[in-house]
Amino acid sequence: MYELKKLDVWSVVKVTFILSFFVGLVLGVFYFFIMFFVSQFTGSFGGGVEREVLRLGGIIGFFVIIFIAIFTSVFYTIITAILAGLYNLVSGWTGGIRVELSEEKTAEGVVPHE
Repeated sequence: MYELKKLDVWSVVKVTFILSFFVGLVLGVFYFFIMFFVSQFTGSFGGGVEREVLRLGGIIGFFVIIFIAIFTSVFYTIITAILAGLYNLVSGWTGGIRVELSEEKTAEGVVPHE
């Protein structure tokens, strides 16, 4: 039985930033497509103003995707850094999380842990 007593906050921040940036890109693309289809649908009802908005929509949509990716990565990184620090604080008082690890067995034998 092993016990996870402390998290390295900097390594948690690095991993969270990269993962949340890619999640933000996916969310930004998803948001862009939803807004594109909504603007296409509402543009079919109107006249000239909607055409100008649709023309700028691609440029604005690109910046929205980048903004959402950066915003989510920064937001989730800050939250995760705070939570990792709180985990270190609380695990100092109460002990860490107990984890049971098992060795992987292959045809050649037991794979050692690195």
